[in-house]
Amino acid sequence: MGHHQDSKDSVVPLIDRLNKYPIGLPDSEKLRRILAILFSEDEAYLASRFPLQEASLKELARATRWSPLKLEPLLEKMADKGLIMDMAYNGSTYYLLMPGLIGFFEFTFMKQRQDLPVEELAQLMHEYLFEDPDNSMGKEMFGSKTPLTRALTYDEHIPVESVVTTTSISYIKPMTAVKSFLITNQDRCEEYQYTA
Repeated sequence: MGHHQDSKDSVVPLIDRLNKYPIGLPDSEKLRRILAILFSEDEAYLASRFPLQEASLKELARATRWSPLKLEPLLEKMADKGLIMDMAYNGSTYYLLMPGLIGFFEFTFMKQRQDLPVEELAQLMHEYLFEDPDNSMGKEMFGSKTPLTRALTYDEHIPVESVVTTTSISYIKPMTAVKSFLITNQDRCEEYQYTA
């Protein structure tokens, strides 16, 4: 891949593997160009062979049928580019293929680099994420009935008193007054899924 951007078939196993994550990457010409810049042919093959959980060097050698001597420098380069995460545990190193979003799309830009055409990558990623007329990535991110994230409150971390500031005066309202309001207006609160 790297500079062989016309070799479209070489990224298909990688795209298939990345689409096993909860947030996949809808296939498009822009995605294939992004992956061709980020992954060399060997890196794309190795990434396509990653399991869904972390793997040791021995497990990756078995999955790729490559020697650990060939894999180690490749894994180090992939970790440097933010494509995989390497984690030391109990004297061994484990590797995890990062998803596209939230993953290597962001990690690629976390340090200044000279080894990748970052301006071209940024432009391609912008076009892929925001200029798709079918909004494929938006549907992938937000189309599920199960939300990706949600806010959870921990009552023990909410201060007993809160300061409410207006343009001219500050008022201190004890949390009990807010709770009293919620109890008094419970029927309206249930409408918005708030509970007292």
